[in-house]
Amino acid sequence: MEKSLVTILGEQFPLLLENQKNGELSAAYYFNHQEKFIQLLRKKATRSSLDFVENKALQNFKISGLQIYNVKTNSLLKVKLVVFKNLISKIYLDIDNNPLKVLDLKNINVDHLNVKFFEGDNNLTEKTLRRILKDLNNKKIDLLDLGNTFDIEFKEKILYVILDMQDGNYITIDDNRAVYRIIHDHTEPVKQIYPDIGLFLNSYSGNKNDLKGYFDY
Repeated sequence: MEKSLVTILGEQFPLLLENQKNGELSAAYYFNHQEKFIQLLRKKATRSSLDFVENKALQNFKISGLQIYNVKTNSLLKVKLVVFKNLISKIYLDIDNNPLKVLDLKNINVDHLNVKFFEGDNNLTEKTLRRILKDLNNKKIDLLDLGNTFDIEFKEKILYVILDMQDGNYITIDDNRAVYRIIHDHTEPVKQIYPDIGLFLNSYSGNKNDLKGYFDY
C-alpha cells in the first residue's frame, strides 16, 4: 500500500518518493480502534540514509483528499496520511479487519489534495515521554523501549509506547502515567493494567515474556 501511495504522490512530493528507499519497513500494524489506521515502523537508519536526511529539507505534513477503491463495497474509501520526515508513518482509513484484502491499490484517486504541515523532530515523542518519566532512575528507564517509542491516539487520549512486544501489541502510558496494554485488531484494544508506571515497574524485571498474560484474548 505504501509503495502505491508514494508512486501516486511522487510527482507532487518528490522527496517522498526519493526517501522511501531510505526508510525500509520493519513492520506495519493495523489498529482497529475508534480511528482505524496502519502504523508503519522502520528499520534502523543506515549511515547513507542519515546523510540523506541531514542534507535534505525534509518535512512533516498530513495529507487528505486521497481515495482508494473498495472492491467489497464497490465504492471509494477516503484515506488520510501522516508523513514524518518525508516518510509515511500512518495511514488512516475507515475499514474493518485487514484492509489489503478488499482494496484495489491500482485504483487510487487523487481529488483536491489538502496538505497541512506541522513542526516536529524525530525525538519529539521520546522527549515528551522522558519528561513524563523524569522521576524514574536510569535502572528503571533502561527496562523500557523509549528509543523506539511513538504515540497512539485512542478516544482523544494520547498513549506513548514504552514496550514493543514485537507482535503488534504494546505496553503504553498516558500523560497521567497510567499503564495500558494495547492489542491490535481486538474488541477491547486498549485496557488499563496499572494506575501508575511506578507500580508496573515494581513488578516488571525486564523479561517481556512475563507480560504475555496481559495479552490473552
